Amino acid sequence: MVKDIVLARSPEEACRTDPVWELPPDAYFTLQAIMRNYAGEFPLLHSMVAYDEGPEGDFLIAPDQCSEFKREIEGLIRPLEDRLDEKVKAMLDRLVQLANEARSAKLTLFGVAD
Repeated sequence: MVKDIVLARSPEEACRTDPVWELPPDAYFTLQAIMRNYAGEFPLLHSMVAYDEGPEGDFLIAPDQCSEFKREIEGLIRPLEDRLDEKVKAMLDRLVQLANEARSAKLTLFGVAD
């Protein structure tokens, strides 16, 4: 299972655009396990890990959702910081960077599952 991250204006453009990043599988699965306890608190993060494959595994963060997505990441990191694996922290940090890029360019952050 691999999820590619693409920044694009539309789903059609996302299909034709090269990924800007690939979610690291080990960090992704660790986050997925963590999110089982926090799904209701962090719905955008949960949408990212709710399904692994196929169309159900795809997710998107619209430009107007990027700030909330970043708040959810920060809200998850804060109470778990001393217990989070460094790879998960690095993945979440990169997602914040990509959300910033998407918001400033008015692009949607698409997660595309295999």
